[in-house]
Amino acid sequence: LSQTDGDNAIVVRNAAGTTNIQLQGGGNATFAGKIHVGSGTPNGFIDVHANNGNWRVNDYGAMYFRNSSNATHENYIHSRSDGSLSIGRVAESDWTGTGAGAYAATTYDHVKFDTSSNATFASAIIANGNITSQTTGGATLNLRRDDTSISGTNTLGSIAFQGDDPTDGTFNTGAAIFGKTDGSWSSGAYPGQLLLQTRNTSGSLVTALTLAKDQNATFAGDLTVTGNLTVDGTTTTLNTQTVEVEDNILQLNTTEGSPDTATAATSGISVYRGDGVTQASLIFDDGD
Repeated sequence: LSQTDGDNAIVVRNAAGTTNIQLQGGGNATFAGKIHVGSGTPNGFIDVHANNGNWRVNDYGAMYFRNSSNATHENYIHSRSDGSLSIGRVAESDWTGTGAGAYAATTYDHVKFDTSSNATFASAIIANGNITSQTTGGATLNLRRDDTSISGTNTLGSIAFQGDDPTDGTFNTGAAIFGKTDGSWSSGAYPGQLLLQTRNTSGSLVTALTLAKDQNATFAGDLTVTGNLTVDGTTTTLNTQTVEVEDNILQLNTTEGSPDTATAATSGISVYRGDGVTQASLIFDDGD
């Protein structure tokens, strides 16, 4: 142990005269070797062996943590060579060893932050509060199927609406939205459909509404329209046994409203009686 008056430093040297620790006048300390606190032999550049856990910094600058009750895994924070930051765990049973024990080469990233500040999670995300995504151009939620062979009605993504079972506390799905394929995918061709499913008091989820790739909508149950219903297509087909209309007057031929002159000679109702059979008709003839 000696003091260097020139820079107000205190130097600790070994028997061979090599400086091990230098305490600078400004309060900084320089260690020539590894730093170790606690029992055992240091393997990382900084090792702390406490009663209930260990902490290490290896020569990559990564920090590794272990609770004494877990003898098979370590947790880590690692700054990668590509500039990303990883948080995860490593399967390593020999904390006091060298090689993987000191450097933990085989890692399992739980979350990775890339240089664009994007975060990639390796597994499920459970939030106990609300999740809000906000951008100036409007936020986007991408549910992706990582598969190069997509066909049939493969599920692309889904949203399940769940709640607690009142007796056992398990979460169960009462309604769901599924995005599925509507045929095989190929380069430039990605047919898809949207399914809205609900569950009755018992049984499994049942599709209530299907929006197909051709934009056709199929309702599985009754449809109630509380406002006006406007159909702009060319054909309206009713595959039903009974049609009930509250109004006592049916208005036909409304395309004659502009111009206000009758151009169609006849209009009325025709009753289909089978192929090859003369139809029964109730016709208004404007010429009569």
